[in-house]
Amino acid sequence: MLNNGGYGAVEKSVVEHYAEGHAAPNRVPLTRIEPSPDFTKIAAASRAYAARVDRAADLPGALQAALTHVRERRQQALLEIIIA
Repeated sequence: MLNNGGYGAVEKSVVEHYAEGHAAPNRVPLTRIEPSPDFTKIAAASRAYAARVDRAADLPGALQAALTHVRERRQQALLEIIIA
């Protein structure tokens, strides 16, 4: 799961359709999720493997760990990848 802290598709659509509107140069209302929920805890509550990746360098190891979990335990996995 890619977590950019908001609803990027909604924000992009508003800016594309109303480029001269009030929201375009500002933050589009109701598109930010702050504070962001801890999605890894939600997944873990469902007995899933869950990890959060904040740095690109950590992604390969996190992917490998998640795939190993899925293959060996036959359970779901969630990687929350923080993006800008």
